[in-house]
Amino acid sequence: MSGELNGKVALVTAGGSGLGRASSLELAARGASVMVTDLDVAAAAAVADEIVASGGVAVSCSCDIGEETQIAAPECGQVRIRAPRYPAQQRRTHNVAIDRG
Repeated sequence: MSGELNGKVALVTAGGSGLGRASSLELAARGASVMVTDLDVAAAAAVADEIVASGGVAVSCSCDIGEETQIAAPECGQVRIRAPRYPAQQRRTHNVAIDRG
């Protein structure tokens, strides 16, 4: 881990696979604490577990950011629930597309 992001917090949407997974792992490798969110809670948890197993700090959450009610709801609002654990969200990586068509 390079440590250039030590003390920083990253919130990664769609972090359970693809670019979101890669972003989560890279941010953790650089020292950030990572909140991995994804519709697939098992995938998000697997990425968070991988980060923790490699010595990083990560938590996971299932969240559909296309649903405004979920963003504010307690079951997805772990960002708010975990705020005392992570004092300030300092990085965001959004890896989703929302088709409203």
